Amino acid sequence: MLFCIYISFLTIFLYSIWVFILDKDYLLHMAQLHNYRHFEYKRWLFNINNLLIYKNRYISLTISFLIFLSLNIISKFFLEHQLTNFSSLLNIFKIEPFKLEILKLEITFDFNFLLIYLFFIFIYLYIFYFSSKRKSHNIKKPLVYTKRAIRLKILYWFLFLGILILGFFAIKSIIFEAIDVNINNFKKNIIEIYSEINNENYNIFIKNLYYIYLINFISLYSFFSIFVLSLTPLIMYFAQFFIYPFENLINKKFYNLAKNKIFELKKKGLLVIGITGSYGKTSTKFYLKTILERKYNVLASEASYNTPMGLSKNINERLNENYQIFISEMGARYKNNIDELVNLCNPDIGILTAVGPAHLETFKTLENIANEKFKLIKKSKIGFINIDNDYIYKKLQNYIEDINKENLNKKDKKTELIVLEKFDPQLININSILNNNIKYIFTYGENVNRKPLILFKNVYIEKDKSIFEIEINEFGNFKFETELLGKHLIQNLVVAVGISFFLNVSYNDIFEVIKNIKPVEHRLSIIKPNEMLLILDDAYNSNPHSAKAALDVISGFKDRKKIVVTPGFIELGKFQYKENKNFGRLISQCVDFAIFVGKTNRKALIEGYKSYNNNENFYLVDNLNEASKLLPKLVNSKTVVLFENDLPDNYEN
Repeated sequence: MLFCIYISFLTIFLYSIWVFILDKDYLLHMAQLHNYRHFEYKRWLFNINNLLIYKNRYISLTISFLIFLSLNIISKFFLEHQLTNFSSLLNIFKIEPFKLEILKLEITFDFNFLLIYLFFIFIYLYIFYFSSKRKSHNIKKPLVYTKRAIRLKILYWFLFLGILILGFFAIKSIIFEAIDVNINNFKKNIIEIYSEINNENYNIFIKNLYYIYLINFISLYSFFSIFVLSLTPLIMYFAQFFIYPFENLINKKFYNLAKNKIFELKKKGLLVIGITGSYGKTSTKFYLKTILERKYNVLASEASYNTPMGLSKNINERLNENYQIFISEMGARYKNNIDELVNLCNPDIGILTAVGPAHLETFKTLENIANEKFKLIKKSKIGFINIDNDYIYKKLQNYIEDINKENLNKKDKKTELIVLEKFDPQLININSILNNNIKYIFTYGENVNRKPLILFKNVYIEKDKSIFEIEINEFGNFKFETELLGKHLIQNLVVAVGISFFLNVSYNDIFEVIKNIKPVEHRLSIIKPNEMLLILDDAYNSNPHSAKAALDVISGFKDRKKIVVTPGFIELGKFQYKENKNFGRLISQCVDFAIFVGKTNRKALIEGYKSYNNNENFYLVDNLNEASKLLPKLVNSKTVVLFENDLPDNYEN
């Protein structure tokens, strides 16, 4: 009996591990995409679409439970009636038990029971196989096995295997306790009726009892194992929860190393520039780095590494005293994120590109977003802000008022703030500013009424190029041309030009760089597979502001059929439906066909699209692959296709 239980345990245990391995670290991947924050992972986990990824396991769990329940009822029937002829009822082939020596132990096998035993083993193996199936996903960002990912994986495995092993010992204990109870009941009943125990009947009963409970063990432990497999998303959550304090200690160590490194390099003359905003951060960083490299050794944080750990990694591994300027992109998903990043990098120049409805799920209101983003300007010696943005313009007015109120209550050490209205490079230069106690703010934009210091104007497209002018009050008027399309990208380019002038890069150098600068990948970049097809790739984390600008660009292609492929916007909180509905209407006004991807925003996009002339020229697909297969059928003449946004891997697959 014990031997069979251990063999059964080993079989089910190994099959559980096999199913676990077949998952290919999918949950670890999701944890990484959520920056190992258990609270963000939990929000993803309890989305019904994500829970249904493992629907086969839930079906398998239900089937295994029903089998266990049925066997339990049958077992009770046999035990209550104490059927001693159970073996003869199952003795289909009339084969006598046989003996086998295994590891010097003589074990008796009942062939009839062996058939039943193998039948149930194979039934459950098939159930396990069925539970291993799940919908495959094409995830754009691959899993990176960092040291942190490996530590989390080890703990995840430890919890999974630990639960399976503890479950085995608990179930084994329950089974043997039940056997002892039934043996005692049998003895008691026999003695009451016959005053003595018949050895033959007793032995048959004991054998049948072992058979029944062995099958029950297989059934119960299989059900338990599938139950644990169904709980793996929760196990991953608890693994992140348990390891979080330990990881914070490690993160703090690397954070402090990076902070100290910045402090030492700044004493040697390093200039630090911080960039934040609801959108436009990465593009601005790229443009600024590209221009400044004409005169300085510049390091910019990689890709979208804009978290404390991402920046700490860049600083510790890449930044050294050979660099004169470090450009750090600063993201904010929660309150006080900017404080942590500013404390790390201690920027001399802060750039605020925009405030808009991004991460509303965590910030709740646009006012909270504006307050958080503006902290970079408050804590930097020099600020460059986009006053076309209503929220930033309002924050600037409030900031000036707050400083004036504070200064009224101060007798000394008053804060002096200058919002520049004209620019004289002889008087306003980086060295003079950094060595005084005055805070400076440079404004940029196209709204003449708000009097930006750096005004961009006369933007138009000519031969697939954008032409624009920049006027800096009392400094000059400068004309540029670029391959970048879209006013929102020009706006990001303008602040890069303004800072470059401030840091004494010549107009000729700036002009040459801008003329040849290429779009950042997936930020309205142009792809020309052939003369028939032109693709505008604006797939990176779109927002209502940049999407409208992209639609303005596609509208300019008068001689081509126009198609938009989009899943809409996410993380806009209570504004999400409204913004997607508005977006659907804007699409309908300027394109020939639309392809709506996924189900997240489908209803809002369709409602908005139909609201303009009851337009029905749209297609619905579940993913980007289906959209790509559909497109060739629509491209039968000169066509421009705009790919606007692509939902992240951890949102909708």
